[in-house]
Amino acid sequence: MIHPPGARRLSSEMTFFYKFVFPVLWILLWAAILAALFIHASTVLLTAGEFAALIAVLLGATALFLWAYAPVVKVDLLDDAIRVSDFRRTAEIPLEDIESVSSSRLMNPELVWIRFRRVTEFGSKIRFIAAYRFFGGWNSPPAARKLKERLGQREGTPSR
Repeated sequence: MIHPPGARRLSSEMTFFYKFVFPVLWILLWAAILAALFIHASTVLLTAGEFAALIAVLLGATALFLWAYAPVVKVDLLDDAIRVSDFRRTAEIPLEDIESVSSSRLMNPELVWIRFRRVTEFGSKIRFIAAYRFFGGWNSPPAARKLKERLGQREGTPSR
């Protein structure tokens, strides 16, 4: 997508990878590992209980990953709106429709949530992946701070 003058990318350039590529690679990798363990069950020293625990941990990790990253969108900050895209549809949402901005702590990649005053084409809340930064996680990502600054929302304030 071509950025108009004055537009600033808030979401990570890796959004497409986390949303579409990584889940496929994750599932294929673990399917191959589980298939190898199952095929070579007689030579692998795993009890049935340990194998079941491994599958349970894998399913839990997969569910957590899909909950966190499957709904992420791409977000650009315009002069008086944000452009939101889920790679199938795009909408511009006025800044005055944003109720609050919050972000994850100690999570990699970092997530940013935007809650709207009204239901939009993408629902009442969206999340996006903030650009990667070294030693992040202790405070809000720059994308969240920039958006809060534009909205006049102070750090640590849940809504304005």
